[in-house]
Amino acid sequence: MGKTTTKSLQAQLAKAKITTVHAGWADFEIRFTTDIPCDPGDCAGYTNLSTYTIYVDPTLSYEVSRETLMHEIMHVLCEIIGYTDPDEATEFSPTNEQLTNNVTRGLLLLAKLNPTLFKILLINEK
Repeated sequence: MGKTTTKSLQAQLAKAKITTVHAGWADFEIRFTTDIPCDPGDCAGYTNLSTYTIYVDPTLSYEVSRETLMHEIMHVLCEIIGYTDPDEATEFSPTNEQLTNNVTRGLLLLAKLNPTLFKILLINEK
């Protein structure tokens, strides 16, 4: 068996020279910072769809930071497939099949545009 080393997600992405998430129409900068533009203690990450910035708290464990970054990428995915609205109270009512098709296509697009990032996030090799 190979030796497993524990690294921070931030270090792993830096080693792979990954600083952005390519979304097709824009590149979202990934910022590891404790200065996240949301209520302190209320979130571990945040995605600003206007400035194309994804924030992740660098003090999180590897597993939590991985999940947080994937969560924030899902906000980008929702923007890609048309499920973002400035009015958070707006309710979308797609069928299960419509939502599944859209999410599948959006996820495949993001994975194709960001293969190394998705390998790191989904394969979970520390």
